[in-house]
Parts: sequence; structure tokens; C-alpha cells
Amino acid sequence: MINIKLVRVGVLNALDIIQSAKDLEMKLMMGAMVETRLGCGFAAHLVSVRSIFELVDLDTASLLSDDPTIGGPSVDGLFIRMSKSVFGHGVQPVHSG
Repeated sequence: MINIKLVRVGVLNALDIIQSAKDLEMKLMMGAMVETRLGCGFAAHLVSVRSIFELVDLDTASLLSDDPTIGGPSVDGLFIRMSKSVFGHGVQPVHSG
């Protein structure tokens, strides 16, 4: 099984890995380093359109003591909830001051 982490490989390399895994009939997992909801949300979008992923571990945003973003996806038990009321990723920066 290959564990893809977008922060480590980038989007274009991830797409190449996904295609190679599909060609070789390998299993895939989508993981994360310690991204905010923006990074985890992008990875969740990618997983949602590629049925080759068997495991997903995108809860690292919940480990941050101070998340610099608001909105966007949220972790709800075993599910990643994406907002249906906004376009795109739905994440906004936290304004200081």
C-alpha cells in the first residue's frame, strides 16, 4: 500500500502515483503531515473523486493547538464533512486585529 501525503509529494506527483498504483493494481491511502483544514480538505476532495483509495487519515488539523483558518471541512468521527453552502474549499484565514 502506498500512503500519499500531498504536502510531501505535491498534487501533480500524487496524480502520477495514483495512476501508477491503478496500473499496478496497488492499494492507496491518503494521509497527511500536520496540515490545516485547507490541506486536509484538498486531500479529501481528491479522495472523493478517486475510488482507488482504501484508507484515509486526514484528521491532523484537529491536532493543531491554533488553527489559522476558519470554515472548510471538519472531522466528525469517521467522516470528513465538506460544506455544501460555499464554493471551493470554504476555508478563510483568521484575521488578527
